[in-house]
Amino acid sequence: MVVIRESENELLSILGETYKNKLFDYANIIGYSIEEDGNEIRIEFNPDRPDLFSFFALKENMKIYYDNNFRIKGILGQSDIKLIPDNNVLKVRPYVLAFVASGGKIGKNVSHIIEYQERLHETIGKSRKKVAIGIHDLNKIKPNFKYTIIDSNKIKFTTYDGFTGTADEIIKIMKREQNSQACFRINQRFL
Repeated sequence: MVVIRESENELLSILGETYKNKLFDYANIIGYSIEEDGNEIRIEFNPDRPDLFSFFALKENMKIYYDNNFRIKGILGQSDIKLIPDNNVLKVRPYVLAFVASGGKIGKNVSHIIEYQERLHETIGKSRKKVAIGIHDLNKIKPNFKYTIIDSNKIKFTTYDGFTGTADEIIKIMKREQNSQACFRINQRFL
């Protein structure tokens, strides 16, 4: 099962009062579990609904159902930007896809996008064994891009939320963070 959670205040800013009220009704329509625990709203989905793994995605689905708001547009076009996979990558990842998203500013919503990305990694990506997603700011990097395999201890970078180090170091830091956050949530429930 996939769980998304958010504080009620943040949820109101994402969904708005109208959709927050419809959240419980929509749970009965498409079949998800919803719980309120103090100020936190927790929703549990079956893993076969990756289109609902964030409150933003859930809101868009609810708009389709309640408002007949189908926002499907012709979105695919050609780009001058190239992604060139190295032959050694194709042995590990035989399929590579890239796209450029443009439009409104992401701003404070970057953490929601990263959480959604992580849910996709864990579920349909089988803990990144089948699918891995990278999100990059085109204002900070220069095309064209070569996709290759590099030893995870030989390259340093900084994540969107400020961790700096090699890939192995960052993964260790993030696992510690996730464990401490999980312990914090467990402790909060027993207080």
